[in-house]
Amino acid sequence: MNETPAILLSSSWLSPRMVSITTKLALLCVLVGIFYLSLTPSHSATVMSFDGADKIKHAFAYCVLGLTTFVALPQRYFVMALTGFWIMSGGIELLQGTQVERHASFYDWLANLTGLGLAYGVSLLYKKYRSRLTRVACPAD
Repeated sequence: MNETPAILLSSSWLSPRMVSITTKLALLCVLVGIFYLSLTPSHSATVMSFDGADKIKHAFAYCVLGLTTFVALPQRYFVMALTGFWIMSGGIELLQGTQVERHASFYDWLANLTGLGLAYGVSLLYKKYRSRLTRVACPAD
């Protein structure tokens, strides 16, 4: 069974199966979004445009990917999935090097690793403080 974090299962109207399906669909959407944004021509009209903004965007996208993975997949696959996503991001960077309007960047690959590492750190904090986060407050009788 999927070891979905208890914080998502605490809602009584969501069945564990529905949460599992929804989180896996969210993971698929994040993956498709990363592939699409990484492999389509670059657009200059962006919300953030300062030196280093591109690296922040990479780290943020891969942090979201890592956190979605943490929620969607069983925990025994989490580190393996993060490693696979980092390798995948290297492949995406190599594919970008074959495009006319884009270029491959080792620093983008490191920014992707930073985002995945941040997601891993958040997952460790969640596991450490899970009992405090999911504790249900009982009213005093």
